[in-house]
Amino acid sequence: MNDDRTRAYVALGANLGDAEATLRWAVGELDGLGTVEAVSRLYRTAPVGGPPGQPDYLNAALRLSTPLGPHELLWALHDLEAQAGRVRSERWAARPLDLDLILYGDLTLRPDAPDGLTLPHPRAWERSFVLAPLRDLDPELRHPLIGERVPEALERLGEPGLSVAQAADWVGTLGEPAPAILPPGTPFLTSWSGGKDSALAYWHAAQTGRPLAVLSVLDEEGARSRSHGLSPEVLGAQAAALGVPLWSVHASWETYEAEFTALLRRGREAGARAAVFGDIDLEGHREWEEKVCGAAGLTPALPLWQRPRRELVEEGLRLGLRAMIVTVRDSALPAGLLGRTLDLPLLDELERLGADACGENGEYHTCVYDHPLFSHPLRLRPGARSRVGEGEWAATTLAVELA
Repeated sequence: MNDDRTRAYVALGANLGDAEATLRWAVGELDGLGTVEAVSRLYRTAPVGGPPGQPDYLNAALRLSTPLGPHELLWALHDLEAQAGRVRSERWAARPLDLDLILYGDLTLRPDAPDGLTLPHPRAWERSFVLAPLRDLDPELRHPLIGERVPEALERLGEPGLSVAQAADWVGTLGEPAPAILPPGTPFLTSWSGGKDSALAYWHAAQTGRPLAVLSVLDEEGARSRSHGLSPEVLGAQAAALGVPLWSVHASWETYEAEFTALLRRGREAGARAAVFGDIDLEGHREWEEKVCGAAGLTPALPLWQRPRRELVEEGLRLGLRAMIVTVRDSALPAGLLGRTLDLPLLDELERLGADACGENGEYHTCVYDHPLFSHPLRLRPGARSRVGEGEWAATTLAVELA
């Protein structure tokens, strides 16, 4: 990477899963490779080539100012496709995400280059579904070799099977800083389940606050956490990777509130002024958190409160949060999901099975093994499965151990 920036044009497409959500995620990821200066409208297009029976595509394009070189940028695009679940097999087959580097400044590269990168993209000026989004971005854009403007190419090709699916604001605002969760420097505690929601709440709070400790309640024997069934060794490794201490207590469900309040009071005596929780929209949980924080003299902070559930999971993925499913409620999801890592295709699968993408109704729980603030990812080894609970809330859990 160098300090100079080049303006590149990238085409985006998808026709598997929640295509619009995947494209929105991809735009956010691309903004991390430089600065996304503009995004086109979202177009719906019929498939071109490939096997018959494919669903329509959603297509868009963006203009990116990036310090990456052309090959680095291409590799980054391929990495994002892989993260979205794309497997390159049959040519022009349906895919969860397709990212093409169309232009990189005025650079031209021959099609016989050793790494296969050709610039401009060799088929861009023959594809209306690429050119129409490019016209949104820059109607004066020209092919650097033949000099043909984008509108001229569209007039030559026509726009068959092409329609506008969403206006230009379909992505939302990029680069807008999240509102501060805590005043700068505020010492805080985090109620730590070891799963994705508490991990994302911690990240938000740590943007302005100063983490003091993470708190977990274990069962009476101290073998597993009450919330997600994680071992104290795994919880401790997560805390160590964050660089903060783990404070834990043993409790039954009957003594849970008293023991947790004692942890909060310990934090207050150590200088904490706030306690962070990962709840999203369950009012009863919030009322309980306000109650125990009030008893301990702390301010409750809920960074994820009232945000769209799937949006939160996608945000965690964009940030680099990685989590494995370790519990499924038997009445909601199959045990075959245990041990799988959350990604966009799995979110689509969970929703097809009727589950909430975030698991906020108790359909599943996760164990975080990588986090944007971890000093290193954890290496986890799947262990034995077991059944817990009864009736509607019976669940199957997967023990995970440090490898």
